[in-house]
Amino acid sequence: MGFGVLEAAFGFAGDYSEVLFAAYLIGLGLAGAVAAAAVRSRADETGVPGWRTGLAGVLAVLGSLSLLFALAVLVGTSQWEPVLITGAFGLGTLALAGWLAGAR
Repeated sequence: MGFGVLEAAFGFAGDYSEVLFAAYLIGLGLAGAVAAAAVRSRADETGVPGWRTGLAGVLAVLGSLSLLFALAVLVGTSQWEPVLITGAFGLGTLALAGWLAGAR
């Protein structure tokens, strides 16, 4: 999905789309690894299991992206139903992420 947006923004990849897609996936993996290493090095020892912290991070990203999508739909159209559904989902996932991470 993100590759299609990049391709639309920078032009059609043509014959090199497979190679560029592979480079895109490798770039995403490297960016994720760097982000994970940075977060892990700065994280306090909270006593929360690592799987809960990781799942909370995934849900936080998903909730944030959902809220950004709801904002984009709200600004771009006059439709309220997708905004309310996506916004509620985003807020719910952020709340669940906070609970899993042990937020008080």
